[in-house]
Amino acid sequence: MGEQTNETRNEWFEAFRFIAWGIFVLGILYRYLFTFHIALPQNHLINDPGDYLKRAINLCQQTFPWDITHTMFPPGTDYFYGAVYCLRKNQLDLSWAIFFGSSLIPLLIYSLARKIYSPAVALLSLILASCYFPFINFGGFYLSEIPVMITMLMGSMLLIEAFRSDSPRRSWLFWSLCAGFFFGLSATIKLQALAPLLLTAALAPVFQRKARWHTLKVIFFALLGTVPVLIPGAVRCTSLNEGKLCLGAKSFGINLLVGHQPGKPSLRFVMKDRNMELLFVGPFMDFEPDRQVRTLEFGPWEDEKIKEEIGKEFRESPSDFLWTFWRNTKSYFGAVQLWPMAEAPVWAYELFRYLLWLMFAILFLAWALRPRWFTEECRRLEFWQLTLPMLGGFICGIIGTGEPRYRVPFDTYLIILFSAAVIELLTLLAARRISDSHQI
Repeated sequence: MGEQTNETRNEWFEAFRFIAWGIFVLGILYRYLFTFHIALPQNHLINDPGDYLKRAINLCQQTFPWDITHTMFPPGTDYFYGAVYCLRKNQLDLSWAIFFGSSLIPLLIYSLARKIYSPAVALLSLILASCYFPFINFGGFYLSEIPVMITMLMGSMLLIEAFRSDSPRRSWLFWSLCAGFFFGLSATIKLQALAPLLLTAALAPVFQRKARWHTLKVIFFALLGTVPVLIPGAVRCTSLNEGKLCLGAKSFGINLLVGHQPGKPSLRFVMKDRNMELLFVGPFMDFEPDRQVRTLEFGPWEDEKIKEEIGKEFRESPSDFLWTFWRNTKSYFGAVQLWPMAEAPVWAYELFRYLLWLMFAILFLAWALRPRWFTEECRRLEFWQLTLPMLGGFICGIIGTGEPRYRVPFDTYLIILFSAAVIELLTLLAARRISDSHQI
């Protein structure tokens, strides 16, 4: 009877494996259609996508006019698209790059899940990542989400490999440096992408008591691995910032100011001494077109004046200022639309929101029904390597503008946690059915 049960289980698993990889292939086909026939990145060149393309071409032609305005964002995405464009000086190559990157993400999520959990969890993660529409959506635009997801997932996988490699050949040293390098790359694309490494560095010694010395060595060399990437970025940003210290970009202050404006106005920065104007629009949940425009007569890179404005907003109306955190939370987790939007079905944008809520609901259900499993997970460093970056990314987004696309890269970790919870609940259900059949 036991052998027959095992054979049946193996047959079901093989069928599940076949379905999972079949869905992955179909996901690649749909990504191709989305990138080259539905979204058409070359037709969506307003705001960020257009700026990335322009800077990529200028970088390749070595005609890029760097100035202080380019301290407002990390430069990694510009260099990524610039390097791709320089290969053949063909804009279509950028579309192929984001298509291949978008197709690679489900495989990276599968590989990371396979390192931490069972093959069943990895296959379910593969299915979800192949179908998760935000991953597909950002594969149709020249944006930073695809590159940052790739580098962040690579860094997470390599860091886990470093923790597990404690051999005389010092392979852990290689993996640690490589993990730090990829996390450094991800931070040059989005600064909050450094959260997985920093939070793991803070927490790892607590969970790795039996191998604390090895853990400390891995953390040290992983942090060292970021130096070849982050130091040049800091030097560049400080130089563009006219000698004032800048660690990579000065986007946090302006995101905080834009994201916490009561009444949802846009901000126009007027710099008469530079004969320059810059407009920043907060991407809130309802995307209404009739926004107020508030004018400020200083540069968005002037931290002290940004702090003064934030303090002024809080003092004038503390309740309105605090309410903006709730507004950002609703936008971050409940936005009806993604920005930018392509000519995709409206139901696809709706479905991803409900799937996101379902993932959180299943995680809470697993915690309620399987507290022992949840407690055991909390004792594993790998669990926190998935959870803390996700929570850190969520907090950064809510404190900032509340834009949903800043959350999407961290959904990669949520998908793995959700898959683990689903498999655990299914295992519990199967065990109870077997128990009931034995009692009968």
